Amino acid sequence: MWSMGLHRGSLSSWIWKRRRSNLSSNSCLHLTLAPASTQMYDSEVVIGYGSRPWQTVHDVTTQQLLFSAVIGPHDPAQWLGGIANYRVHQTNTREFVGRPRTKPSVVIDNDEGEILVYVSWNRVTQVAWYELRTGHSEGAMENVLRTVKKSGFETVISGEGSKEYVQVVALANDRKVLGSSDIVQIKLTLEFVAQTFGG
Repeated sequence: MWSMGLHRGSLSSWIWKRRRSNLSSNSCLHLTLAPASTQMYDSEVVIGYGSRPWQTVHDVTTQQLLFSAVIGPHDPAQWLGGIANYRVHQTNTREFVGRPRTKPSVVIDNDEGEILVYVSWNRVTQVAWYELRTGHSEGAMENVLRTVKKSGFETVISGEGSKEYVQVVALANDRKVLGSSDIVQIKLTLEFVAQTFGG
């Protein structure tokens, strides 16, 4: 059935034995030109506000706001620089798996005498661990120096004990190899040579 009337959303708690409900939370009282959208993920609900460029995520158990964002100016008039939305959609790594064609990116920093390996891999979703391998040549990188848990977008790994070359291998939770970075040669300094090769 098509209805041209106004619609609103609300959160209600039901008492089934008494056949009654209590209004827990009223809707956002802002007019919009398109229907709102709602998605449920376990105890979380994702709400879009029609043509308004807003989105929120709520916990229906605790009734707490978990996330709120505005993707553009509030004014829905696009000729005044506003942004019109249509629907909000949320996904997770169970539904969406990112498998980029690129390799993990690695940057080496040993300017202060301490070797730090910075690794990131944009658009990938399954990385849980990074394994740092090292060797004296590009053809001999079997030595696993250490394995660390992925931390945010960019993970920092201590390169202490590294040989002349390093490579980072991305691992899933089950330690399955997802991808490997290029083999990178560490910039040799006199201090690094003395510490590594005993010069």
